[in-house]
Amino acid sequence: MPITTKTTITSILVPLLWSALHATCWINARFLLVLLSVERISELFDLVGINFCSGLLPVLQGSRPPSVDWFLSLPSADSPDKLWGVYVLVLRKPGHRHKVYIGSATGAARGLRSRLEDYDKGKHLARYIKTAFKDGYTIQRKVLLATCPIPPASKIPVYRVFLLAVEAIFPCYFWTMSKRDFDYGYNHICPWPLHSFTHDGACSHNVLKEGFEGELDLTEEQLQQIADDVKAKNIAYGRAYHKQQRVDATPEFKAAQARANKKARPRTEMLRRQAVANKSFYCHLCHYPAADNGRLKVHKESQKHQRRVLENSMQKDSDN
Repeated sequence: MPITTKTTITSILVPLLWSALHATCWINARFLLVLLSVERISELFDLVGINFCSGLLPVLQGSRPPSVDWFLSLPSADSPDKLWGVYVLVLRKPGHRHKVYIGSATGAARGLRSRLEDYDKGKHLARYIKTAFKDGYTIQRKVLLATCPIPPASKIPVYRVFLLAVEAIFPCYFWTMSKRDFDYGYNHICPWPLHSFTHDGACSHNVLKEGFEGELDLTEEQLQQIADDVKAKNIAYGRAYHKQQRVDATPEFKAAQARANKKARPRTEMLRRQAVANKSFYCHLCHYPAADNGRLKVHKESQKHQRRVLENSMQKDSDN
């Protein structure tokens, strides 16, 4: 099988990750429960379905560290849908060096989309991102280094551990740590002299020292059942909440509903036209193509349809 860019990048990252897991500094031992061997790490790269940004390989193999311009040249992380991943924030302040922050998103529901929206809302900000904002820095660009599909509930704990570990490599390799005169325990991962970087870092610590959510001791069946129960509970709560809101509708709720309906109207009309053309909701007795199931139900309760039903029944009786 030919060697691809993806497999080459993986061959670089696997030994680096294994080295980080066995550094002399303290790490969260739960990482070692999942990442048991080099072979297991390699297997997880394939199982998780991780993809890397274009141009990453030559940067990893380069004789000099990447410039800020390289980060800025990557495609913008524009509302990624149903993805986990490792992202980069490039922060700027006129007259100062850029700051670069690397993080990851492993939320079970919305993943990267939710995490990147946090920065726009000023929520759940990392320590030095908060400091940078107070000092007048702004986010110039959000880009993605690596992505993978949000996994099924049964795989989330293990895959989350893996992606967090992958995240841990990049701040050390691209030295986005906040200090250059401090031994974080993973300094050996960086292949270039620290003074050669043209940006400053905004990461306060390595993610391998953190805790993380997820029950590693539960079976896949148990994890899936928990997820199904939570989903059912949330759906029931949402229905009850919206039902009560409609009963005691406030002006704010009515305005929100109007905005939502206006936003959804073009897609709704398109789907209705498609349903009529495809006869997705079709009354064969009346040769009537309805736009949706609700309108088909109304049609079947109409006098015209009921009369056709009666006429059809009488015709069958006479034929017999």
